[in-house]
Amino acid sequence: IDAIVDIDSDDNPIWAADYVKAMYKYHRSVELPIPKYMRNQTKVTVRSRAILVDWVIEVHEQYKLETETLYLVVQIIDRFLGTKNAMLDDLQLAALGSLLIGTKYEETWHYTAGELVALCANAYEEKQVSKPFIPTHTFCSTLN
Repeated sequence: IDAIVDIDSDDNPIWAADYVKAMYKYHRSVELPIPKYMRNQTKVTVRSRAILVDWVIEVHEQYKLETETLYLVVQIIDRFLGTKNAMLDDLQLAALGSLLIGTKYEETWHYTAGELVALCANAYEEKQVSKPFIPTHTFCSTLN
């Protein structure tokens, strides 16, 4: 095997090592939801959001999803919370909708409504998850 290429070196201008920090800073600023969006939430707290994201990470690890899927799911949840005042009882349902959208976008397969219900220990009925209102209409209309 030849020497391992150091992609952070300044040897090749195509790698743009000088601009890596600026590119990460720009992409992070574009990806972040509305600043201080959690202040607008009356029922959902920063702690409940953190618990939800921890649950999403557990699902991500258990099913060996792509890293991009995890980032996309959390991004969709944050965008949703940034535009809608969510009820605490429906927070996990919002995560299920985000998982449905995220896996459809990033993975070679996606969850079915029954699989999503099983992920949340049958806290919801299959018809709640499969309703177009929750995963697509609500999210897509608020994310525009």
